[in-house]
Amino acid sequence: MVPVTVVLRGSCRLLSPEGINCIERKPPKGSNVEGSFAVSMPKPLSDFPRYEAFVQRRFSRVTSSHVASRLNCKCHNAPRFLVCSIDEDGPWNATKEIITPHNDTFYTVENLRPFTVYSFRVAAINALGRSKPSQASYYMVTLRERPSRRPTNTSATSIYLAWKPPSRDTIHGEFLGYRIGYRRREKADEEMKNVYIRDPAVDNHSIHNLDTFTQYLVSLQVFNPEGHGPASTVTVMTDEGAPTKPENLTSREITGTTIELSWSEPENANGVIAGYRVYYMHSNYTDVKMHIPDKSADSYDSNIDFVLRELHPYTEYKIWVKAYTRKNEGEPSDQIIRRTDIIGPSAPQILNLTCQSHETVYVHWARPATFWGSIDYYYINYRREHGKYDEMELPAEKNHLESGAIIPNLTVNTVYEIVVRGATRSTINSHKIIQGDRSIPTKVLVTRDCDKIPPLMRRSSKDLSAGVIAGMVCACFAVMLAITSFVLWK
Repeated sequence: MVPVTVVLRGSCRLLSPEGINCIERKPPKGSNVEGSFAVSMPKPLSDFPRYEAFVQRRFSRVTSSHVASRLNCKCHNAPRFLVCSIDEDGPWNATKEIITPHNDTFYTVENLRPFTVYSFRVAAINALGRSKPSQASYYMVTLRERPSRRPTNTSATSIYLAWKPPSRDTIHGEFLGYRIGYRRREKADEEMKNVYIRDPAVDNHSIHNLDTFTQYLVSLQVFNPEGHGPASTVTVMTDEGAPTKPENLTSREITGTTIELSWSEPENANGVIAGYRVYYMHSNYTDVKMHIPDKSADSYDSNIDFVLRELHPYTEYKIWVKAYTRKNEGEPSDQIIRRTDIIGPSAPQILNLTCQSHETVYVHWARPATFWGSIDYYYINYRREHGKYDEMELPAEKNHLESGAIIPNLTVNTVYEIVVRGATRSTINSHKIIQGDRSIPTKVLVTRDCDKIPPLMRRSSKDLSAGVIAGMVCACFAVMLAITSFVLWK
């Protein structure tokens, strides 16, 4: 802050507000006084205070926001003074009047705007009133300061910065332009790169050749001949790009309907990876599944696992993966080709379940309608009611449409539940046997001398098929119809 001094000299008689009659009086010849005021009124002058208040047009101690004013007075009943200021473009009443707190003949006017043209005038006041103001001083200019206000940022993207210019009264000097500085945020020791825009009318600028999806500290300053103003700094993130390809795509466990996949994150994400798209193609048909990894602190891993489900058995698939961000899909990973395993056969149909002795049962079934490749084994599961299943494994005769077996070592007078299922050896792991669906559970009662009971009688009523029951009903109805017809004919 730099003060300005205004020195005022001269004489003036101040009268009461009633009947004031002030006329201008020329200063003495050879003096440096510009003018004075002579005051007349109806009462004797001895009844009123007397002042001398001439304006000298000389300034000293000028700063950017202070003016020191010196008032030289010869007076009775020392007054106080009223100081008025005006800037270059405004009226006198546009600024607040200042009443000095004492009758000293100097005063410092504060809180002025830097690099602004001002003029001053002074009036004397006492209990009886105030005099007319002095003649205005010469115009003077407060000194410059560095700009005091930062520009207002309205938008900032990866390469584009826009701003509103600061208010003119904060420039404090000739407005020369802007300086833009930028560097990567995480590189604290990196030297700031500067761009100078020497045109105050410019309100935007594009910064090129920045790294993809990188935070930058961008500062904006105005400058005048005295220096740079305070910086307005923003953090700018360059736009997201396309991620590079996911690494190390491979498969793990493969079943007839699923393939478990694993891959690593792209080397360069070029953004925030929102998820992955898993593409898989068979028979020129391409489908896609979405995977959004869990990035919580407890479970985050750079290796991603995903299970591709609802696939066709024993089918070859071409598989690749792409990472994607909010805006872009990345490069495809290396492709892998995998064939799903077979699945187990459909359920066999039990054709006959017969008690052959007090400890054996004969079961006869038809081959499953659907299977992959071949049926290699049959598994017969049997149990007492509400008990645990025991299991028998039988090699399958691949060309037979029907098969049968005897279940030994059963307990007499016991009801057994029997189910049958087919099985096929895995095409991926030869040591793995894949069992198919179970047949409908069928029950049989094991009794003594059951081999002497006709086959139809050995079956539980619950085990009679719908066809057998329908046939019996039809036969009975036919016999009754024949008897009725014979009676009517007689």
